[in-house]
Amino acid sequence: MTQRHLVAGAGLIGGYIGGALQAAGAHVRFLGRPEKVGLWHDGLTLSDYQGHKARLEPQCVTLDEMEPVDIIWVTVKCHAVDSMARQLASALKSTTCIYCCQNGLGAEQSVRSLYPDIKVLRAMVPFNVVGQSQAHLHRGSQGELTLEMDGSGISQSVFKRFQSPLLPISLTEDIDVTLAAKLQLNLSNAVNALVDLPVKAMLQQRGYRCVIADLMEEWLRVVKASGRPLPKLTTLPATWLPALLRTPDWLFSRLAQSMLAMDDSVRTSMWWDIHNGKQTEVDYLNGAVVEQGRRLGIATPLNQAIVKLIHQLEKGEIRAGWQASQLSKVLRMPEG
Repeated sequence: MTQRHLVAGAGLIGGYIGGALQAAGAHVRFLGRPEKVGLWHDGLTLSDYQGHKARLEPQCVTLDEMEPVDIIWVTVKCHAVDSMARQLASALKSTTCIYCCQNGLGAEQSVRSLYPDIKVLRAMVPFNVVGQSQAHLHRGSQGELTLEMDGSGISQSVFKRFQSPLLPISLTEDIDVTLAAKLQLNLSNAVNALVDLPVKAMLQQRGYRCVIADLMEEWLRVVKASGRPLPKLTTLPATWLPALLRTPDWLFSRLAQSMLAMDDSVRTSMWWDIHNGKQTEVDYLNGAVVEQGRRLGIATPLNQAIVKLIHQLEKGEIRAGWQASQLSKVLRMPEG
């Protein structure tokens, strides 16, 4: 029996995941903004930094055209999850599984509250996707789409049927710690938005890496207080990453080749949000560090300061293009 998929939020990430699933043989429908998915009427091209490519004809639907499906991939930003979820009722049946594919922590909770009888699982998306043209989505960095497992076997079925070179997939029984480890890596997103450089160029400068290392160390102190060690998402354990980031540039370029395995043009999603005048996910990323730290009695002043800077950047009160020394100094200024 054909497994039917719906991508709810067919932007860069949703378009790429759905497109890769379709290229691997899945029956996929795309729900997205008309001005976005309308650009795919002559076809959609997928590619990645390793040279894999696919061409497909995406089938796009409106809210009125949705029918019950087996799997829904919610790929909108954290702050749009609740609004999107409220529009999905006509795509649900008793056996539908919803995958929430957001950065940060806690975005899936509103979906579970709305649909308590529907299976809601989480997925961790580690890679960046950019639009190389209006109908060409390109995965510019490494990483496997990681799916939460439960006793139903749904994630195992997706893994067996649809993983491909364009979309490597892995499975985990403990998505909480996986997302917590991903959050550590995502703390660089705010820095990238503030400095206004491609990720690779940012990581090649020790000053910026030291700022990221400081943000990570606050999160690691919170994680240590929680008593749950983080899994290794990179070639090094999570606790070693700050030390790696602080190494001299010449040594970092040798030791961190896998971390730098990305296209030169890759930017973070937060940079794209700022660039497009949209609300960012900073409250679900660095803001989650602050909130978790508050609950455990761990001070996180640097993450708190960078949340404030990003909100100022969103409002146009400050401009991007920060130097590392300037950013480090401002993050350490006392409030008041």
